[in-house]
Amino acid sequence: MTLSLEQVINKVRQLPPLPAVVMEILATSANEDVNVTVLARKISRDPALVSRILRVANSSFFGLSGKIGSIDQAVVVLGLHNVLLLATA
Repeated sequence: MTLSLEQVINKVRQLPPLPAVVMEILATSANEDVNVTVLARKISRDPALVSRILRVANSSFFGLSGKIGSIDQAVVVLGLHNVLLLATA
């Protein structure tokens, strides 16, 4: 199935907007000197996102010996790139 450019544009326009929290996270992360505490504070305003980030940070993939209990720790463990991927997913 091949879509025309007009069909693609119409599909993109139908996408729901990103939540305000995600937009704030993206804006904060654009700064070269990202403050983890500020970023974590913004993330913590979205309980679903906090849950997702903590679940991934505590997954066996990272193989940490202890449990990650704060969003600050999770951001450090996952790294900014992965946190942004989780926020926009």
